[in-house]
Parts: sequence; C-alpha cells; structure tokens
Amino acid sequence: MEFEGHAALALLGKVRYGRLALTRRALPYIAVARHVVHDGAVLIRTRRTWGVDGTVVAYQADDVEAGWAVQFLGTARAFEPSEEQRALFGAETRNDTTPSPGYVYVRLDPRVHHRNDLASAW
Repeated sequence: MEFEGHAALALLGKVRYGRLALTRRALPYIAVARHVVHDGAVLIRTRRTWGVDGTVVAYQADDVEAGWAVQFLGTARAFEPSEEQRALFGAETRNDTTPSPGYVYVRLDPRVHHRNDLASAW
C-alpha cells in the first residue's frame, strides 16, 4: 500500500463509526457500522443479516470538524476475531447498529481508496 493508503488508514483509526455501502436484494443500501483499523485492514462489526461476506462493498468515514473524509472499496470477508481484535471494538454496543448476537465481523482490505480534504471540497 502506498503512502496515501497508510495516511487514509491512520485517519480512519481516529473515528469509530463510518458508513458501509452495500446492496440488499439488488438495491443500494447505506448502513452505519463500527470499525477498527488493525494490521492494514479495516475490521467491521455489522449485522449478520446484511449478508456482506464475499461481496464488494464501499466504506466511508469522516471527521467533518477536522476537515477530512476517507472512502474505499474492498471485498468483505467474514472472520472470527481474536480476543485482541474483539477488545479493540470495546464492549459498548449502545450506539451500535449491531446488537449481539446478530452480528458478524468482516475484514476489508482496501483496494481502491480516496481521501478528501473537505475544506477544498466545499
């Protein structure tokens, strides 16, 4: 991954939630999702019923006050997280859209990414 990709992942690591773009029954759908950055990948805890395992999705997160947004494409792959990875997500699910036990962890390896400087985008 080139420098810009590393910088984008570093920004993603500063926020906890983003938006996952997927399809449901061939229709576009945007969902709020909890994420962490770990070993060059974005790990997401999401609803199992969304059926994202093996599908190409888009993910976007931002900090409007800081003036940046990151978005990328990748294939979502379900996995069983280690205890270390689970701890990164924390125990709180009050604001999560993924109440237990109906969630799955997916790994996204960013393939095509774009980082916006919101100050210049407006």
